[in-house]
Amino acid sequence: MRSRVDRHFDDDAVQNDAQLDMLCCMRTTVDLPDELLAQARIRAAQEGSTLTALLADGLRLRLERETTPSGTPRRLPMSRNHGGLQPWIDPASNASLLDAADDGAAA
Repeated sequence: MRSRVDRHFDDDAVQNDAQLDMLCCMRTTVDLPDELLAQARIRAAQEGSTLTALLADGLRLRLERETTPSGTPRRLPMSRNHGGLQPWIDPASNASLLDAADDGAAA
């Protein structure tokens, strides 16, 4: 049988754990497709992990991939020509731009 001191100690440990979780983690609501959520739960169970850990790992991988440069930045070509588009080409119209490109008249 546990003494009153042991129970008090356990309560303090639980409270400390809860405070640490609040300091390092934030709860949020995410809408996921039902099938994706089911697959994620299965995968987490297969790996002996939690859904939260699986989602956090996935987000970390995605964020690291986007922030890590994949080589040197590519320089985009710049035109040194002056004058812009011909007056009959409407830059807001895809059809106009495609017609000009097909005609070869835009060059």
